[in-house]
Amino acid sequence: MHKEELVARVAKETDLQKKVVNSVVEEFARHTVQSVSRGETISLAHFGAFEAIIEPPAKRRPFFAADGDLSNVPVEVDAGSIQVVAAATAQEAPVVTQILSRALTIIKTVLLNGSRVTIEDFGTFEMGTAPSRTLVDPDTNEKFVAKQQARMRFRAGKLFSDLVLKTIPAHLS
Repeated sequence: MHKEELVARVAKETDLQKKVVNSVVEEFARHTVQSVSRGETISLAHFGAFEAIIEPPAKRRPFFAADGDLSNVPVEVDAGSIQVVAAATAQEAPVVTQILSRALTIIKTVLLNGSRVTIEDFGTFEMGTAPSRTLVDPDTNEKFVAKQQARMRFRAGKLFSDLVLKTIPAHLS
């Protein structure tokens, strides 16, 4: 699924114009890129978090950590992001909340159905698997096997990666 398909589906399910949905989705992506490039984290309840990862030597990249909740629970976007996107798009906060929550929930659904979601210049969401592995309980020293799990993955687009690489201060790495 590409952004255009996502926008059309959200517009249909929310009875909003595609133009409004598209502007909110684009502004949220822009806000996320800018926030992460400043070293901030964007957390989305029931979805995951975007943040910058700094790896020596001097390698900085965007990172997405899925929260493991792959159910159809609606995604909650933080109030700060809602306000920024609402102001930038001249939309009311409840409309922005409705659009983003629906869009992110649709992304989860599409991923669970085996497809990927690509938002140009932002990145691609896809499903992967975390292999089973042997872990040790630190309290009892008992070994146990963690089963293989499905995981959401995010591959940042070139624009997102380049912006984070250029703007995260080098002294942090």
